[in-house]
Amino acid sequence: MVTVLCMSAAMPVSAYAAELIPIGNAIGIEVDVSGALVEKLSEVVTDNGKVMPAKSGGIKAGDIITAVNGAAVSSLDEFAEIAKTFDGNSVTITVCREGKSIDCKVTPVLSIEGRYQIGLWLQDKVAGVGTVTYYNPKTGEYGALGHGINDSESGTLIPINGGTTYDASIVGVVQGKSGDPGELTGSFDSSAVFGDVEGNTVYGIFGTCAGSPDTNQCVMETAEPGEAVVGDAEILSTVDGEEPELYSIHIDKIQCKDGEERYQITVTDPELIAKTGGVVCGMSGSPIIQDGKLVGAVTHVLVNNPTKGYGLHIDNMLDAA
Repeated sequence: MVTVLCMSAAMPVSAYAAELIPIGNAIGIEVDVSGALVEKLSEVVTDNGKVMPAKSGGIKAGDIITAVNGAAVSSLDEFAEIAKTFDGNSVTITVCREGKSIDCKVTPVLSIEGRYQIGLWLQDKVAGVGTVTYYNPKTGEYGALGHGINDSESGTLIPINGGTTYDASIVGVVQGKSGDPGELTGSFDSSAVFGDVEGNTVYGIFGTCAGSPDTNQCVMETAEPGEAVVGDAEILSTVDGEEPELYSIHIDKIQCKDGEERYQITVTDPELIAKTGGVVCGMSGSPIIQDGKLVGAVTHVLVNNPTKGYGLHIDNMLDAA
């Protein structure tokens, strides 16, 4: 038996439905981290053995370095320049962790290479493949993913300093299995710009298109909160090449809580199950369509059963944009 659970009366109701174009195209995503992201901690080999100064100082993988001794750090290059001045004295490294600013005292050590180091692998760019949910023909804006770009270690939202999306082609699929969500493998050309990235939120990434997207889809009204029902629906997704296709799904459950409308879905389309096993990484952002209206977007897969996944209402994305 399937149910609709309304757990809060706080769901905002739009004054009228928006008119958007559901997209479903794959895009390559590159964003600039606002700071230097700690990819992992490493050992520093010294004359006295191996040590891990950054770990000893309290730095963790997934932290974002924002300052050293009070000097702001906005990129990997800026951190590298400051690191050239390291000596045997301790430094205060300020990191952003789960939205909080934390000061860590770290003492660089002299490596056998003759440089003072603290033992970090850093990056200031994050790249991946996702799916565009909608395009607004009136404003030129788009929304994608249906969830934020998070650090893989901590799962926290990565603060960004802009970015770019590109037209992408899906060149391979790792099928989803129980315990393994699978993924789409995409390729993209940095000259084929889809748009910029202006925001990274828990409801997706947002920006402005470089031009009108190449799509056969027409303008569609969005569903009002509470309008979606348990029953048959479709998702628009690209799992092969560059052309999105409609695939059948079933909305099993609808939950309304704290201003969010969320869906549990099951992929019922035999063609999609044969291609991907169900929902896989890279399909996040695929538009959910029911009764001719844009309801929302796919957000996650149920890891233990890739034929099942989750979605959110389109208004949550529009409010975040």
